[in-house]
Amino acid sequence: MKLYINEMEIPYTLENEKTLSDVVEALSKNLLEKNLYILDYYVELHDENQNKSNNNKDVLIDDVEALHFIVGNSMDLVRSSLESHLEFLDRLGTKIFFLEEIPEKEHQEIQRAFQWIKESLPHIVKKLDVDVMFSYVEREGKIYHLKEVFEALEENLAKLPHVHPKELTSWKNEVLSLLRVVRVFINQNYLNLLANYYTNEELVIILSNMENEIDDWMKAMVSINEYIQIGEDLKAFHTIEKLMNEMELKLFLFSVAFERSSLSDDEKTHHREVLSSLLRNFHQIAQTLENTDFVILGDTFEYEMIPLLMELKNIIPEIKKTLT
Repeated sequence: MKLYINEMEIPYTLENEKTLSDVVEALSKNLLEKNLYILDYYVELHDENQNKSNNNKDVLIDDVEALHFIVGNSMDLVRSSLESHLEFLDRLGTKIFFLEEIPEKEHQEIQRAFQWIKESLPHIVKKLDVDVMFSYVEREGKIYHLKEVFEALEENLAKLPHVHPKELTSWKNEVLSLLRVVRVFINQNYLNLLANYYTNEELVIILSNMENEIDDWMKAMVSINEYIQIGEDLKAFHTIEKLMNEMELKLFLFSVAFERSSLSDDEKTHHREVLSSLLRNFHQIAQTLENTDFVILGDTFEYEMIPLLMELKNIIPEIKKTLT
């Protein structure tokens, strides 16, 4: 069996490890002594067609061709955990958004998902010296006490089995509104961490990738408008959600690179106007999405965002030059 850590093959001798779980446990203990953590891993099996999940810790080591681990320090762990929470929260929000009935199975899954976020989030942000229960979040001009938001979510989720079908839409809107506050909190901490996480060299790589990604974003925006015009609102919603999550992160990292750049004041003034217009439209789209006004969304994407993204793409090479 071959073992790779961060794409580098590492000599490894099995002792008493029989399963993947045994290896993960032994490696975790060894890494912890160096203040390092397993962030992710995947498995290559001898037989590619074996009907075994790559994350199944009961996989026998004799069946494994290679183990690939992604390892990092405590801040890498926090970053990875916050990313996981954002993805998980988005999936939970989408599930609730499209909920049309409330079978017992759905109720239990939603309850478990909420409890996992509530119990795990405080431990993660504590590493950033943040206390969830004493945190406040601003959203759309309102200030929310996060402790009260979690209490309100718990109260609303307890009502779920008893919600009348006619009251389901109102219930969903209330719960989604509260979940968005939690997402804002997680995202703020995530972006604050990233602001000082990347070196200039890493930002240049991110910007280079972003030049290609902008083309993909613009194609997605045209597709969104086409979906809306033919009444494929569900496809439009999923495409918008994926696009917004990608753009939110990359626009923030562009902002970090922009502020670090040594462009002249005149250049910064013009480029800041482009970025401000993009962010203003981005936040308008996020608000419109909550109201599911897809027609306005399609027009904003195609006629407002695409021209601004084309300008942004032209700015990137200038910023890259000043960072190298």
